Amino acid sequence: MATIIPFPSKIKKSREELQNELDDMIIDVSLDLTMGVFSRLESTFPDTDLFIEKDMQKSMILIHEAIKGAVARAYKREHFLHSFAEEVIKFEEADIKFEIDDLPPGSS
Repeated sequence: MATIIPFPSKIKKSREELQNELDDMIIDVSLDLTMGVFSRLESTFPDTDLFIEKDMQKSMILIHEAIKGAVARAYKREHFLHSFAEEVIKFEEADIKFEIDDLPPGSS
């Protein structure tokens, strides 16, 4: 008779494995959102190749990193643009206004 090896009902993952999976998911989601933005830019400027010039490529990378930073912040993960945003972004100077009555302390 064959030996039956029970299949584990739950496979435990290490904290590091779970964090790596979350980081991968953040990259996947941000790339998907970024490609949507890039597609919109290409359709808005159809006679322009937005990706040829190096300075434009840097602007496009900045867009992607900003999106990735926002997704990372939503999952309480660090991103290098967070400290930059805290130093540079002024709510009163932004084109986007969030009309939220109950802002958390320190958010204004």
